[in-house]
Amino acid sequence: MENDDQQPTASRSSATLHTDDGFVLAFQRAEDYRPPRWPDSAHPQQFHLDLAVEDLDRAQEGVLHRGGTLLDEGDGKRSWRIFADPAGHPLCLVRD
Repeated sequence: MENDDQQPTASRSSATLHTDDGFVLAFQRAEDYRPPRWPDSAHPQQFHLDLAVEDLDRAQEGVLHRGGTLLDEGDGKRSWRIFADPAGHPLCLVRD
């Protein structure tokens, strides 16, 4: 979703984040939220982020320091790792 308005918004039911390039990430509160259980499709992801990083070890330290949990150490080539954020949503760090 693109938007020329760069102002983030927040309320009790939703929030938006805006990038300098005009892209917007929008989030809505889920009253009956059930955290995902990757890779269990009975408790689906709801969304997924792949974040490109230069240094996987350093980025992993940051994710873990902020409450993330390591789910999968990667593909053997050490080019990606899968984590859960503190709410349980999976995200990947991918070597840039």
